[in-house]
Amino acid sequence: MLQQRIEQAKDNISAVRAIIKTNENLRLVLSKKKYTLECRSIIDALQKDIPKTQEWRIYDHCAAVTKLYAIYENFVEDLIKDWLRLLPELFLNYDDLDDRIRNTHQSGVGKTWSINR
Repeated sequence: MLQQRIEQAKDNISAVRAIIKTNENLRLVLSKKKYTLECRSIIDALQKDIPKTQEWRIYDHCAAVTKLYAIYENFVEDLIKDWLRLLPELFLNYDDLDDRIRNTHQSGVGKTWSINR
């Protein structure tokens, strides 16, 4: 269960790295002055709307940071969900829970109840 979550997060992070590398390579290709005839029309079309290099990099970095945040957020949420699903199997009685967990749970329920009131 945990290993699968870790692998999924690693795969997502690898995808972010690949996107950044691809965009950087595309910027390098578009900044060159000579191209093969086969690629010329595609590159010409790309160059018409190419953003300024600094703005493009900032956009890529912002997108990467946002995506990484979402990956880690989903990872933590999934871990918590898995733990909460597994908890009743590990502790059949509420009193079997460690005092810190029981106290934290009771405090959280109390805060939630007072907020939703």
